[in-house]
Amino acid sequence: MKKPLPTVPAVCVYAGRDGLSHLADVDLPALAQVTDEDGKVRFVGSTGATVMGFVVGTGPTGEDWHRASMAGLSIVVSGSWEIEAGSGDRRQLETGSVLLMLDTEGQGHRAHPLGDGGCTMLGVGIDEVTRAAFTLLVPPK
Repeated sequence: MKKPLPTVPAVCVYAGRDGLSHLADVDLPALAQVTDEDGKVRFVGSTGATVMGFVVGTGPTGEDWHRASMAGLSIVVSGSWEIEAGSGDRRQLETGSVLLMLDTEGQGHRAHPLGDGGCTMLGVGIDEVTRAAFTLLVPPK
């Protein structure tokens, strides 16, 4: 019997049919690491990324409602921040947390760094094929 691939827990912000944004816990598929006979390591199951970059938040810059400009991942590198959905759900994301942003339409979300040290995140835009696959992980609302 084939062993299932591990997953990575994430929080997803997405637009519901009700027009509000919602938060849901999802499990993102992890890559399989394979070592070839020649000793080279490759990864199986990778997904498409379009852009990436670091974002440093030090103040209440995201307190207004806003949507993600593209579907993607936001990975907390240092510090922590809070995200709020229109449904009223809130989550604190600590170092190592992953946010899947699928709310490119609808109401959007609010977010702000916590504490005095700010928050650094790695943002990764995902392609449409990856977005479609990740959307299937979200419960319908």
